[in-house]
Amino acid sequence: MPRFTLPSMKLRYADALLPSLLLLVYITITYLSGFALMINGHSVVGWLFGILLLAHSMILIAYLIHDLSHQAFFMDRRANEYLAVSYTHLRAHETLRYL
Repeated sequence: MPRFTLPSMKLRYADALLPSLLLLVYITITYLSGFALMINGHSVVGWLFGILLLAHSMILIAYLIHDLSHQAFFMDRRANEYLAVSYTHLRAHETLRYL
């Protein structure tokens, strides 16, 4: 029986650790805060700002999925695929057919 192993999370470029980490953290923060403002927004301005934050994070996720489909993020193909699948679920969009 084949054993499941996690893919190597080694980045494609050695100096890309900080920008890549900042991008992932920024996407996560804007995505979650956009939803929080939309759900808990007590004013129209808060609700609209939540929509803008959520749309901004989804655009960045689309760019990230595009880079992941070109295998430009991690060295290992499976690591790119796992991250792309996880962010595809956040976008609720079928871009898996391009991987």
